[in-house]
Amino acid sequence: MELIRERIRTGLSEQYTSSYISPVFCVAKSNGKLRLLHDFQELNKLTIKDAGLPPDSEEFVDAFSGRALYGLGDIIGGYYERKLDISTRPLTNFTCPLGILQLRGLTQGETNSFAVYQAHMTF
Repeated sequence: MELIRERIRTGLSEQYTSSYISPVFCVAKSNGKLRLLHDFQELNKLTIKDAGLPPDSEEFVDAFSGRALYGLGDIIGGYYERKLDISTRPLTNFTCPLGILQLRGLTQGETNSFAVYQAHMTF
């Protein structure tokens, strides 16, 4: 419940009412914290796929070559930074003890989220 309250407080989710609801569930991350996951399987069946092109692997390798130190991070925040158009937000509705909420930013699991995310990646 605290995870969802935090998402509302930070503006990642907001209260809304709609007839479309996707299920959600939590999984434990390696650090013991919980990650809220959305089951968009039904929504994804109706979504027009964005073929998108993967980033140039040579550009990626060049950006990191010659570096002595690499880091590992949780990239989920990069998804949330991509704000959803207001007209598409009701499609992300989910229910919880706090009511019906909708997402305000992109999340993993939607058919086109990776294509949108990688289109905005920079090295």
